[in-house]
Amino acid sequence: MVEEVPASPPVERRFSPVPNRIAARSTSNLGNLAPLTISSFLDGATPAEGARQEVFKVFPVSESDLNPGVINRIDPLVDKFKAETQLLVEDIRLELNVGIHEPFFLTIALYDSKNQTKLSEDFHIVPEACHEFFAEKERSHFEKRKPLFGIPLGCGVDYENFAFLVKVYKPFKSSKVKDSNLYMKGEAMSEAEREILMAHNRDILLSSHTISTLVPFMYGTVPIFNELGRLQGAVVNPIQQSSQMASPSSSTTSQRVLKESPSFQRGSGREAPTKITRFKRSLYLYRGGSNWGGGFSLESAFEPEGSKRTKAVPGQIIIELQKLTGEPRGKRLTPTQEPVLGVSHSNLFASDGSPYSEVIQEVQMFEAKETSYHHHYINTLYVYPESLGIKATAEANIQVGAQFLSNDYGRLESDRRGSSRDISRDPLDKESKEGVIYSKYWSGMTPTWLSAVSIGNKHASFQDEIKIRLPLQLTKYHHILFTFYNVTIKRGNKIINVLGHAVLPLYEDCRVLEDKRHMLPISKGEFPDTNYLSSPDVKWSKEKKFSVRTKLHSSVYTQNQPLAQFFNHYWQQYPAVSIGLVALRGLPAQAAVQFLPVLMNCLFQTLVKSNIPPASMSPTLIRRKNSTTKELKARMQEYSEQFGEKKPAEVDQSFSAFVALVNLLKELDVPAHQHALRSYVHYLFQGTAYSSKYLFEELGRQWLTAVEMDHPCLHKFKSHWFLFDLIFKSMVLQLYSSDIIPAEPPKTLTQVVAPEFVEDKAADSKAPKRREFFFSQYFVTTLSRLLPKLLTQPKLDIDTIVAFPLFFNNLLSIMDRGVVFKIIHQYLQSSQAKTNNDMKEFFARTSFLRILSDYENYVPLNLPLDLDLKLTSELSDISSLFLKRHFIAGTLVHELGATVDVWDRSLREPHITILRNIFRKHELDSRYGGHHNIMTAIAGTYFPFLLVAVHKYKIIKSMVERNQVDPKEGMAETEVQKWQTCFLWMLKYTKPSLLKRWWKKETLTMKENVLAWLKLICLGLLAHDKKTDSQPTSSEPHRIILSTLVLFVHVNTKAFTKRADHPLIPLIFDLLKFLMGSSSDSFLTLTCLHLRSIITICRKCLFLPHNTTMLRELTYDALRLCDSLYKPLRVTASGIFYILLKSNYLERGNIRRLRHLATVAFAKFLGSDAKKHYTELLLSLGSLKEESHRREGSTPDFQEEMIEVLDRLSEISKYEKTIAHNWVDEEMTADIYVDISDDYRDSPDLRLTWLDNLAVLQVQNGNIDEAVQCKITIAFTILQYLQWKTPKLLPVELRDPSGATLYFSRISPNLSDLRLPAEAFAEDEAGSVGQTWSIEGILDLLEDSVTLLKRESRYQQCLDVMLITLLLLRHRQKYELLLKWSDQHKAMTQEYINTIRDEKEIFSRYYRITFYGRRWFSDVINPHNSEVKSYIYKKKFKLTIGDVAKQLMKIFNAKFSCEVVNLPNNKEVDPSSLDPNQLYFQIVAVQPYFVGEDPEAHPRDTFFERNFNISRFISEVPFMSGGGKFDEGDVSRHLKKKTIYTTGRGFPHLTSRIEIVSIEHNTLTPIECAIEALQGRVATFKAEIKAKPLRKNQLRALLTGTLAVSVNVGPLRFCEVFLDDKASLEMSPLPLRETLRTVMAEMIILALQGLDINEVLVQSEPQQQPAQTMLKNKSVSLVSTFREKYLGNLDWDQMTHT
Repeated sequence: MVEEVPASPPVERRFSPVPNRIAARSTSNLGNLAPLTISSFLDGATPAEGARQEVFKVFPVSESDLNPGVINRIDPLVDKFKAETQLLVEDIRLELNVGIHEPFFLTIALYDSKNQTKLSEDFHIVPEACHEFFAEKERSHFEKRKPLFGIPLGCGVDYENFAFLVKVYKPFKSSKVKDSNLYMKGEAMSEAEREILMAHNRDILLSSHTISTLVPFMYGTVPIFNELGRLQGAVVNPIQQSSQMASPSSSTTSQRVLKESPSFQRGSGREAPTKITRFKRSLYLYRGGSNWGGGFSLESAFEPEGSKRTKAVPGQIIIELQKLTGEPRGKRLTPTQEPVLGVSHSNLFASDGSPYSEVIQEVQMFEAKETSYHHHYINTLYVYPESLGIKATAEANIQVGAQFLSNDYGRLESDRRGSSRDISRDPLDKESKEGVIYSKYWSGMTPTWLSAVSIGNKHASFQDEIKIRLPLQLTKYHHILFTFYNVTIKRGNKIINVLGHAVLPLYEDCRVLEDKRHMLPISKGEFPDTNYLSSPDVKWSKEKKFSVRTKLHSSVYTQNQPLAQFFNHYWQQYPAVSIGLVALRGLPAQAAVQFLPVLMNCLFQTLVKSNIPPASMSPTLIRRKNSTTKELKARMQEYSEQFGEKKPAEVDQSFSAFVALVNLLKELDVPAHQHALRSYVHYLFQGTAYSSKYLFEELGRQWLTAVEMDHPCLHKFKSHWFLFDLIFKSMVLQLYSSDIIPAEPPKTLTQVVAPEFVEDKAADSKAPKRREFFFSQYFVTTLSRLLPKLLTQPKLDIDTIVAFPLFFNNLLSIMDRGVVFKIIHQYLQSSQAKTNNDMKEFFARTSFLRILSDYENYVPLNLPLDLDLKLTSELSDISSLFLKRHFIAGTLVHELGATVDVWDRSLREPHITILRNIFRKHELDSRYGGHHNIMTAIAGTYFPFLLVAVHKYKIIKSMVERNQVDPKEGMAETEVQKWQTCFLWMLKYTKPSLLKRWWKKETLTMKENVLAWLKLICLGLLAHDKKTDSQPTSSEPHRIILSTLVLFVHVNTKAFTKRADHPLIPLIFDLLKFLMGSSSDSFLTLTCLHLRSIITICRKCLFLPHNTTMLRELTYDALRLCDSLYKPLRVTASGIFYILLKSNYLERGNIRRLRHLATVAFAKFLGSDAKKHYTELLLSLGSLKEESHRREGSTPDFQEEMIEVLDRLSEISKYEKTIAHNWVDEEMTADIYVDISDDYRDSPDLRLTWLDNLAVLQVQNGNIDEAVQCKITIAFTILQYLQWKTPKLLPVELRDPSGATLYFSRISPNLSDLRLPAEAFAEDEAGSVGQTWSIEGILDLLEDSVTLLKRESRYQQCLDVMLITLLLLRHRQKYELLLKWSDQHKAMTQEYINTIRDEKEIFSRYYRITFYGRRWFSDVINPHNSEVKSYIYKKKFKLTIGDVAKQLMKIFNAKFSCEVVNLPNNKEVDPSSLDPNQLYFQIVAVQPYFVGEDPEAHPRDTFFERNFNISRFISEVPFMSGGGKFDEGDVSRHLKKKTIYTTGRGFPHLTSRIEIVSIEHNTLTPIECAIEALQGRVATFKAEIKAKPLRKNQLRALLTGTLAVSVNVGPLRFCEVFLDDKASLEMSPLPLRETLRTVMAEMIILALQGLDINEVLVQSEPQQQPAQTMLKNKSVSLVSTFREKYLGNLDWDQMTHT
């Protein structure tokens, strides 16, 4: 079975899903490029191809794509019921306080303490301390065995209920000695009592005879886990405890036990699985003091320690456990004592015959319910004697003996010393001789078994376990013979009397006895040695019963009656087995699971032995290719003789039983049932050996019959995949048995694939048998009919759908591929119409393609052949041709083309995912990936994919665009990337000759689609680079695109040279523009080398007027690369620029076009933020000069014009020196850009280039307003050009200069500086302007402006820009965009309203900065040679005067080497007093100043208007006449100095600073200061009263500051000083007095209006009422005083009314 698509790559080829791109500036991929010069480049030096990389590293690989949902059918064998936790008992010992060393024997088992149920068999231990009591020869029987308990998952027992029950036995000493009470005394035992016990121990010499007579003594229960499932003992370091374990009998051992670790307390920590955990628990005597059976019960054993009904023995039992997380190490035995893990019986003992030091013995675990079939052979019977109903005396000591016998010919006479004497008359009864009962205390088997002695109880009960290994074949004569003894010891002699016998038959009614309690009658009187099973002389007591329980663990025998009946009839001749099949109808699920392998093998044998004719001998059989007429007649005759004319009319009972059995497993709801079925197929399925029938044919026929009949057995059948696996396994086994498939693994590829791929060697006598003719046509027809019928079944699960292609994938290795392909083709044809409607059908089809393409020999199946397009007249015939030659690849591409226009992504995307994974698998396959010729041949099989992609390009593009509107229906980015990857892979490996022939036959539209595909890939790469924040490098896609582009140009050379305006050439140069954006110098060098020939071919088209933009971009890239540090790139770029100049001269007779474009491009490059290396740039220009003189064939005119161009570029490069020197000073740099752009007012294109550079610079510096002004300036310049060139293209409102000025003056305050004379456009070459000089260019600039203005929340200005945009869109009749912009205009208006309401408008701060010193202006234009210059700086509102000062100091210190001094802003500066070698500056905060402006011409109503078109600023400095500290109360001495600055242009401007052109100084008198203060308050009152919504907090603060003055000077103080009759006319002239009186009255009236408004407000705010009352009282006093003293000639009533 092969893996799914895609196959996992080898480790050494594994790659990360994150794209691993080439490092920038890498030069390792250029190859062996010889040292280049401009001359060698122009003479035709060719590039060397560099190392290639994997295409699939470009875009990330998602896990869902690598695992597209196909279920892997080769699952490992998972046993749900395997032990989850394994506990290894490292040591177990007793520590009694009596301090007497004597032999004890232990038995340990695992129990469920809550339900008192046994979970494991008994494990018997002979402690090392007891070995010394044995004779030397007896000790060799013992080995140190460590029991291993596996706690199963799903056994239904909580962890906290797991507990060990440890039983302690001691030798039977005397029936009279009662020594239990002596042990209870512990250390308090007297010396006489101690001597009695020690005397008994000294007399003991244990042997196998003595061990057989033990008595129960003590027991202990050991809980293992807490409620969290953690071991709750103390952690012990094995190294630290080694010395302790050397003497386990020491009484002080328990004192050296480590303290319990806190991490192992209940509910805390995690145990370390490699450490040993020690448990210490109490011991208890059996109740009654002498009788285990009479006083012991599980209920009392698992009582809490505080409620024991028996007494605790002074001492303890210690168990040390190790919790294992993996397989245990060392020698290991199974529960049946079979060696595992490389262990054998021979290496269990050392060379001297002594047992190995440590052996791990697995303990058989008992599950509550057997829910999985047996994975290992096991055949064990457990017998548990319970009670004996014999009335005995109080002195009776009862013991039970057991023997396993195969008949009653003769029983074994035991001498009770471990040996037996065979008195059987059957010499063949070997089992009776060797023994089948497991020994207790050592490995091996014994023929007899003895229980512990029940001492002094009339009704003896037992707690022993008998473990018997059953033979492979049981008969009704097999039984267990129980013998009951009375054991007494008198005077040191042991006396044994037989009390009776009992017989337990094991096999009755064709099955083993059931697991239950059996009440066996006890014999009376003499019991015969033979024939006691049927002898009438044996008397059985009806009252006396022996109670015994049994438990069977067997993979051979079943206790289920229907199953046993089936097995019994199976061994009989057919049709007797049909009776057994009927019996299976009542089979329970548990029995079916346990005997699944055996049962299925029997059913398959029954199926092929049925009386239905074999399918391979059907009369309708189509003649086989290798069958002669004579052979066919012989088969027909054999068929007639055997079966007559019978035909299968119904489903065979065996098949129905098989389906029912599988359904039974499903209904059992066992998650592991699928794993069980798979394991059966792969490991346990045996096939059949019946000569006339093949199992695979019978299964196929029965399956088809059941499907066609809609048989009830299939209604719930969900495991169709299981039938497919069985059929294939049967076919393979049949081929092996026929010597068609070799037994040895194949050594070559041709031996792996089907034989039809190998050259036919039929003539050779040594040729292998062919297998394509082995399977009958009937079987093939069955498969072809079965497939579509199965897929139409309702509720078909995914496993079944996936099973079809997996099955046929397997058939490809054993059947003729044409037969398999035919079946697949029939299915695809029949289900093609349902693809878009039936998701199940669609998933089945895609699963076919996905899994079939994952066949390990998929490539040979497609037989890669070169396709000659000359053989086909139309490209449409290629798909059908490929479908015939390469079935799987052709089918996949055909399905892809059929679903590419489906809008449902779930139906469309899987096909391209499959194809992408196939290509990736080819790339990673070590057989093909490293061989370009092989990969080329493989790619040829998928050539129709290129046709599908190109012909369906418009559909794919529409889906990509649709994804932006509706992601559910469109083509997502991940899906597009899969198409791009597949397209690139095909271009990489498809033969160039094939591509050439294809392109020659394609139409112009399809050729455009080819280039469009390359552009789509380029856009995808750019988006991916932007998303991953990485630079574009020379990855493999770049190289593929470049090589494809070069090949495409050469194929169409004739068309390009013949037709200058060929529509494909602009597309080619668009792709070249993308490639030139790479950051790899080596790849750019390679691109320039190829660009040389492309320019030569496309020269005519390149210099057409409408391709100016294309030529400008190419010129820019060439000049940009001339500045590279990498010499080969610098040389090739210089060569490209030379070729462009030469081509322009050849086409036009001059190089005026290139001169202009080169100047613009060079200016653009110098103004960009790219890192520049001016030395390399000048070297490149100098090399071009030398080459122009040295180049032969150059005309003098060309040389002269070329030198002029180079000189012009060198002159422009001088600007860069100044820019570089002032780069840290952003304001100075911006001024330089503006000055340069002003120098090119006669060249609009150059002017716009520098303005565009300035816009980029301002955005980088965060000066958004200035960047917007740059873009608006460019847009207005383009508008001027259109007004001059083609005014009809503009709307009426913008055709006239006055109308354009009206609209643009709202967004730019300096239109007079923006306007260019018409001569500037007339003098410039008409063809020098490109797409930028159009309405579309204006729209792009306005859109950029809107984006920037939104960022700064300049909503009103943004709305004005939108208004111009709407005018242009309406005139251009672009109604969709008009609707879009209208909606944005509406949303922007609402946002502006909200901003005004919430007072969130924030503009800039302004500062006057004056520079002192000539060195400030040494490197800038300074015509007047001035030493002082002042500027107004526009800064962010958040920057205070201190922040600005720090910024400037940081900039100036980095720019100049001398110290820069910041002068105080409150003092006048005398320039003559400053050091001429020092640099000084002074910064003063200023405010916009609007006094003197015409309100109608310049309204300042809105906040925006008060911050737009600002050219006048003011700074105010208050002071006192006569000097001294400023006093707020002494208003008569108040003076104020005002300084008004006027700039040459208004803010916002192209730069964030504007030079001051005039300065006015003015000083206010005291009364003028008072008037100005009151006027300010009047203006504030008006603003607050008119504010909507009303700002109540600001209004109340204003009222308080006016009416209830407590700190500052109140309004009445001005009246007292300047309006009093005593005031002098000099201090208070009459005109100013009247002005002050009028302003004061106006302020009081406004205050009263504000007070009335506040009165309304306080009605809803009672807490403000006291303040309102106070303000009223103050206002009354103020009005009264003003009217009485200072009203003068004013009419108060009239003013109040007004």
